[in-house]
Amino acid sequence: MNLEIFGIFIPALVFGIVEAFKEFGVGGNIARLLALLTAFILMGTAVAIEEAVIAESVIPYLKIIIFATAGALAAMGYYDWQKRVRAD
Repeated sequence: MNLEIFGIFIPALVFGIVEAFKEFGVGGNIARLLALLTAFILMGTAVAIEEAVIAESVIPYLKIIIFATAGALAAMGYYDWQKRVRAD
């Protein structure tokens, strides 16, 4: 089993999603539950794609969602990084 979905490393995506929610105040057991559910959904989706359970017509929409999520998380990380650099 590959830990990637459309070339994006799933554990990194899960980490980014959970960290983004933590920025909005989610913490503790809710953050753990979010990590569990996010990993379950993304890994399940990866397996479903690999096993051709998901219709081919749905794949482009999944790609849009995954790449947009990864891009948004990258933008959030860059924003935080440049704030720290400018503060120094």
